[in-house]
Amino acid sequence: MLIPPIAPPKLLTATIVLSLRSSLLQLLVICLIALAPRLHATIDTQADEHFVATWATTILPIKAEALDDTILIQNVRISAGGDRARLHLSNLYGESELVIAAASLALLPEGHTKATEPKAQHTPLTFGGQSEFTIPAGQNAVSDPIDFPVSALSDVAITLHIKKAPERYSGHGSAPAVSRSFYRSTQAPHSAQYERVRRWFFIHALDVTTTAPRQGAIVLLGDSITDGGGGPASHLRWGDELARRLHGTGKTNGIGVVNKGVSGNRLLREGGRAPSALDRFERDVLQTSGARWVIVHIGINDCGTLSRQDEGPPPTVSEFIAAYEQLIDRAHAAGLKVYGSTLLPFKGAGYWTEIGEEYRKAINEWVRNHAPYDAIIDFDAALRDPDDPDYLAEHYDGGDYLHPFVTGLHAMAHAIDLGLFDLDK
Repeated sequence: MLIPPIAPPKLLTATIVLSLRSSLLQLLVICLIALAPRLHATIDTQADEHFVATWATTILPIKAEALDDTILIQNVRISAGGDRARLHLSNLYGESELVIAAASLALLPEGHTKATEPKAQHTPLTFGGQSEFTIPAGQNAVSDPIDFPVSALSDVAITLHIKKAPERYSGHGSAPAVSRSFYRSTQAPHSAQYERVRRWFFIHALDVTTTAPRQGAIVLLGDSITDGGGGPASHLRWGDELARRLHGTGKTNGIGVVNKGVSGNRLLREGGRAPSALDRFERDVLQTSGARWVIVHIGINDCGTLSRQDEGPPPTVSEFIAAYEQLIDRAHAAGLKVYGSTLLPFKGAGYWTEIGEEYRKAINEWVRNHAPYDAIIDFDAALRDPDDPDYLAEHYDGGDYLHPFVTGLHAMAHAIDLGLFDLDK
């Protein structure tokens, strides 16, 4: 089954038909038709179901070994539980079509060790009623909803039989250690022949309809401090710990925590093979299913790269503030609450400079005293060295003066007031 792009709105089509005599509008028609294939392909779902993202990642262009005719198993840890689920797939950066012969979800047993052999029944997925389907280049797709009872903080295996992979892959290049992908050729029947790679391929988001009467998703917009793992042990990012804290209050079944961090990303300029946070805000935040809150923690890479000679004059502090204000305005216009955070100390890091430090302090002063955020999360105060506040405290430093260690990520999550996510407000 070929998943088509979304057709132009009926009103627009009618306007075009009535205006064919105008050469100017005919030119407009040609432009609109040319742009139409770039719209995201979507499968209609039941209108009375309200989904919330329980897991998601930012889609980037990635390179890897050939995946034609392979079985691909990818594990994700969800945040919110629910009764029904749907899967989002992406061929956004593909230069040719992605053909999937079959897809399924499986709930992994607690304490599982072999992700390639989950001891749970796989529930098949369909897209537009078809088990085999094609996603054109530059498009996304979402599955038909299925019954899939799952508890908060569960591990889910997403299995894709890739029949034909595109010339360039869409995915995410920094899956946490436990959530690595496993793949093998369909010609190799034994699980021992699976290869393991620390990436996610083609999977974009997993949504659930929750059992809670109220629901919503928290979107974490950030860079490697948000995106990066906590070492080889488990799910130890600050967003993972935030989900565990919410679970401890009994709220997790109604609240999803989704990580939209990109290593190397910046607020104002592209970085980490991704558009700037300002440019990806629509796709990564506002289009997240059930989004109600966004935590903004990005800007340290901007401060650290101010002196790059190949990028022209550096942005001013006023331009930084204007960009943050734009994010706030766009979130509020979409009905989201937006929480700002202070930037962590980074003195000692390879790209630290005095001018970068001045920018960081100016941004933090604005966040604390002037920013029109709905609330402030002071990560800087929570993790800085009390004797030398330009540095991370030694017991929070991951070793490069920039990225927090597991203890620091834990402290970040515990610096957040859980009352900010009151579903009754």
